Amino acid sequence: TDVLDYVPGYFKIKRYIRYKYATKGKDNTQISIGDLPERIIDKGIPSEGLLSTILVDKYVDHLPLYRQKQRFSRENIDIASSTIDGWAAQSMDALKPLYQKLVMDIKNEG
Repeated sequence: TDVLDYVPGYFKIKRYIRYKYATKGKDNTQISIGDLPERIIDKGIPSEGLLSTILVDKYVDHLPLYRQKQRFSRENIDIASSTIDGWAAQSMDALKPLYQKLVMDIKNEG
């Protein structure tokens, strides 16, 4: 027997551990730290997955940002509305080159 179930989305922390290495020279010591992966919002906490969820919920599912904030709060994730607004704006800025390329391709087809 098959049963269709729904598992609501969940939040998780992705932790990047970067080791520090020191090399001692005659005159100085150099410290090297591994690079972080590139992110849409430099030094920000949202992952690409969270940002894409925010945009899809807003623009495809028509779920306003304040209601997304309420959903986050129910999951014990308290994020300021202004922060979510900023994340959405920065994500859209990152997608602008893709948008411009799509518009150019559509215009060239006609």
